[in-house]
Amino acid sequence: MYNKIKYNKSNVQKNKKVDKQIEQTLVDEIDKKILKKLLTDSRFSYRQIARELKLSVGTVLKRIKRLEKGGIIKLYDNFKS
Repeated sequence: MYNKIKYNKSNVQKNKKVDKQIEQTLVDEIDKKILKKLLTDSRFSYRQIARELKLSVGTVLKRIKRLEKGGIIKLYDNFKS
């Protein structure tokens, strides 16, 4: 009557890796606001971004690190126009 599901440790580990990769590359509205601030001036401190977006410094730091790790932020540069 019941289907037995075999527990396969390697499949679970693979799924966790895929989930982490997907999680790392997803960008929500807060991430977009952080990216806009950094595009305006990449010298903004985490504290300045947090203050302007009404977030905690830790949240901003974690999100920026995740965006860097996910390959969304690759380089910080200031362009003079």
